Amino acid sequence: GGSTYCVVASLVLMGRLDDVLTPSWKSDLIQWCVSRQQTDHGGLHGRPNKSEDTCYSYWIGGALQLLDFQHLIDKEALTQFVLECQTDMGGFSKLYGGTYPDLLHSFYSLAWLSIANDNSSSQ
Repeated sequence: GGSTYCVVASLVLMGRLDDVLTPSWKSDLIQWCVSRQQTDHGGLHGRPNKSEDTCYSYWIGGALQLLDFQHLIDKEALTQFVLECQTDMGGFSKLYGGTYPDLLHSFYSLAWLSIANDNSSSQ
């Protein structure tokens, strides 16, 4: 998740995304990102058999935004998942279901909420 975003963002910033990602590789990457969305609560996970985690809303959702394929995930379900991880103490927790908030997951949750509300093209 995180490394995927970093690679995609680096290639976009260098203007080399289409030079490096062949159509087949890009298709596989998009499919991999989209398949991270879970049906339980609509969140994303970074690896199979792992729980949904708010930070992946940014890492995976952000990568799809940069690739201009964010429309392939259920943004409403993902946004709802992130909002449900907001705690009464302030901030956002990592997981659905009442864990404590932390700064890292609060930051990535807010970053996803910003991306989810941005309707402009990534490039």
